[in-house]
Amino acid sequence: MKNSIRSIIVLVLIIAAYPAIAQVDINSDTVKAWADDLFSQSLDEKRLSGAVLTVVRDSDVIFSRGYGYADYAAKTEIDPVKTRFMIGSITKTFTATSLAQLMDRGLVDSLDDPANKYLKRDTLPQVDGKDITLKELITHTAGFGNITFHLSNDKKVAYPLSAEEVAARRPPIIRKLKGTA
Repeated sequence: MKNSIRSIIVLVLIIAAYPAIAQVDINSDTVKAWADDLFSQSLDEKRLSGAVLTVVRDSDVIFSRGYGYADYAAKTEIDPVKTRFMIGSITKTFTATSLAQLMDRGLVDSLDDPANKYLKRDTLPQVDGKDITLKELITHTAGFGNITFHLSNDKKVAYPLSAEEVAARRPPIIRKLKGTA
């Protein structure tokens, strides 16, 4: 209950502040001032070890900067172009956004479509005779177990992976899809 009340209070504050926020001129200088303050404080308080922020407006990069160290021991600063980060759950956001854009362009019909309709190099298994949908993939309800691939691994892997390599690395199905027996 407390979290619900807090969420409502935060939403009300955002709505109340929106006219003031909307009047801020978003440009490289205002973004830099905001980001430098936020990330400097976060680094000082050791709430993060490093980050890259890139802001795009109307298809143009208006700000890009690294904060912190790519190699703390060597004091090698993060370079927004060259420093590599391991990715994780944030990719769901990009995948869902990409699917929405493909739907807007008429290249994907529905999130309820079987994922295999759009796959070219690989085919997902059925779960109890039911195809896995795009929606189930982007909401993590397709029934796959939780495994990681190539995180904290210093072995080189050739990309793109072949269909056989993708299948070999695919997590097992550990639970049934919604609506299956």
